[in-house]
Amino acid sequence: MVGFAPLMLLMVARTVTHFYGEDFVEIWSWLFQSILPILGIIIASWSVGGSHGDSLDIKSPAVFWITLGASLFYIVVVYLVVLLEPISNEKWVDAFRSSGIYLGVFQSIVAAALGKFFIENIHNVD
Repeated sequence: MVGFAPLMLLMVARTVTHFYGEDFVEIWSWLFQSILPILGIIIASWSVGGSHGDSLDIKSPAVFWITLGASLFYIVVVYLVVLLEPISNEKWVDAFRSSGIYLGVFQSIVAAALGKFFIENIHNVD
């Protein structure tokens, strides 16, 4: 959640300064589709885990590191799409639309890793 906060601020600044013109609804739709599913899994898992999940040891360090690595990779890719779009030869709408192809794949991998991590570490409380 912390990783996406600066991106949200950047997109607010770009919206306010009309960086994307008047048709900014599509950019926010892209942004929400890119980050809300992952954040939803994290928030839902925390709420299900409750406070007892905060004191648990990580049962599978390998799953933790894979999940962390996949999450960081995904965050970097989303930032790259936003930061490299202005120097792209494509119109901004097309650049964001085409990024949905590979972001969807990466998002699925991160969602699966997050699900596995939270199920192993929070749901199976002894």
